[in-house]
Amino acid sequence: MDKTILLASEDRWVIHSLEELCRKDGYAVDIATSTDEAVSKATEHHYFRCIMDLRLGSSGSADIASAIQVYQLINQQPKAGQHPFLGYSPHLETVIVARELGIRAYSSLLHSNILHFLK
Repeated sequence: MDKTILLASEDRWVIHSLEELCRKDGYAVDIATSTDEAVSKATEHHYFRCIMDLRLGSSGSADIASAIQVYQLINQQPKAGQHPFLGYSPHLETVIVARELGIRAYSSLLHSNILHFLK
């Protein structure tokens, strides 16, 4: 099975760190830096996992509609593993909203959380 991970964030540091971690673990990586790009890639490609900034493209608001759209697309993919989507946001209210919708979400990207998610 192809184990490609979609990383969706505007933060170059986050992308660089996650990309390095994923590649070291043997995963191929695809990057989206906007919500339109994340939706397009999730529509056109099948991913094993997706790690996404829940507020990508929402200008600081708690709107996670784009993240929900990507979450739904990833979960529908036949190649996706169990619980293939991980959202993150430093804003607790955003994480709570995501969790209430059944989305695995964290307020920080701890190394242990990422490694557990990738397995």
